[in-house]
Amino acid sequence: MGTFTYDTSTTSTPKAATGTFTLTVKSNGEYTVSLEAPTTVSIENTEFGSKLAASGPTSTYIVTYTDSATGATSTATVSAAPENTSLSFTGVTDTSGTSSTAITFSSVKTVGTEINVSSDGMGIGDNILKSYVDKDGNKTTEKLTYDPEQAAKSVVLYFKDDGDVGFGQKTDVLYITARSGGVTKEVMLDSRYGDFVWNTTANKWDAISGGYASGVLASYTLNAEALFGAGKTIDSVDVAAGFFNNSKGAPDTSNFKVSFGYSYDTVTSTNLPVEMGFSATVTDRDGDSVITNFTVKTDATPAQLDGSADGDYITGNTADNLVYGLAGNDVLVGNEGNDTLVGGAGDDVLTGGAGADVFKWSLADQGTSNTPAVDHITQFNLSDGDSINIGDLLQGEAGTNAVNNLGQFLQFGLVDGKLALLVDHDGSGTIGTTDQGAFGATQKIVLDNYAGTLVDAKAAFAAALFGNSDPHTDADIINKMLQTGALKTDI
Repeated sequence: MGTFTYDTSTTSTPKAATGTFTLTVKSNGEYTVSLEAPTTVSIENTEFGSKLAASGPTSTYIVTYTDSATGATSTATVSAAPENTSLSFTGVTDTSGTSSTAITFSSVKTVGTEINVSSDGMGIGDNILKSYVDKDGNKTTEKLTYDPEQAAKSVVLYFKDDGDVGFGQKTDVLYITARSGGVTKEVMLDSRYGDFVWNTTANKWDAISGGYASGVLASYTLNAEALFGAGKTIDSVDVAAGFFNNSKGAPDTSNFKVSFGYSYDTVTSTNLPVEMGFSATVTDRDGDSVITNFTVKTDATPAQLDGSADGDYITGNTADNLVYGLAGNDVLVGNEGNDTLVGGAGDDVLTGGAGADVFKWSLADQGTSNTPAVDHITQFNLSDGDSINIGDLLQGEAGTNAVNNLGQFLQFGLVDGKLALLVDHDGSGTIGTTDQGAFGATQKIVLDNYAGTLVDAKAAFAAALFGNSDPHTDADIINKMLQTGALKTDI
């Protein structure tokens, strides 16, 4: 795995982004590359500053963010808890969270149903999150829900760190409920004693090791995996202003400004132009080494994609692509669309993907009768309209009785247990019915999706071509391929 850097743009503003790729090299020399876009988008509360307008009370507020690093746009919904919901808060009186010294604030009612927002805080009724104790000792609190559009890798609470509405400027307590797939975790922040997570087994608060200690707090991060386990994400978060006992032993209140941000993972295959060069050293068991250079290339536009003199990995997109491997042992992938794949010289692996794809060979792509070029078509789909074009490769096949003469140029055989169209590009070799070596093939086109014995593999291909299981000779199959357009020559 490695990294690559590319440029993307959002609303015509250039953005630099770094992504990852995974290169897989197989023992037979084939390789694949999977490119991914940036995996994590982190959104800070400041990234909605220009979009987050002050508003009068509203039942639901949609926050729109634009991530400065990637240009990704995301939203989150903020809403108030139902009014008159009864809550019970358990507080702490020291840093241990021991149940014997805990204090409970029961019969706390939620108030307000409408969100009020400014550029630096959110609350119920106004833009400050508060708890209250009235003259009769009745306790009420404001509680709101923050619900990101994406499953969040983390949620960050941002506080004002100055003024009398900053968290920890005086004593403040905040209760947080995080949700993940039906599981909830309770976290408490107490500006005197630090942060705690609720232990449902021991029925007490456990201090979070290495977390917030005490004092003024600028931000606090809820990490999904730390709370819920590996691979987990946060669906939504509730926050409510809490209480504490003051020096007189009476319930006292909290008030502070809070806003939110979050991060999420995105795994999106890039269709942006990317080209990477590699140098690889391969060593066998005997210690013999060979160094090879190759290029991995993708392109976003439906156009001609050219390889190099090295071994290339080139992918098209959903359009109709013309992909040239040129020299080297190349891997060409057309993906969707009606693509034309030309491996060129070397031993190539060709994958058309969906659509009616043309696999094309030209003169000088072939090897020799002693060392023929061996190219593989991973999925030759007659039902999709795939075809093999060897018009430029064959020399002298046209003329009187040309169709029957094709037997001088073409024959079916096996390569590593897979059906292959054996091509003698100039028809000068010796015809052999079973001995492939006697045929003098200079090019072997292997159809990887037809395998078995020669009889079985050829019968399976003929059945797909003719639509029946009758026996067919090589000449029958070649003529039918010509008639249906599955084989293209100059005849």
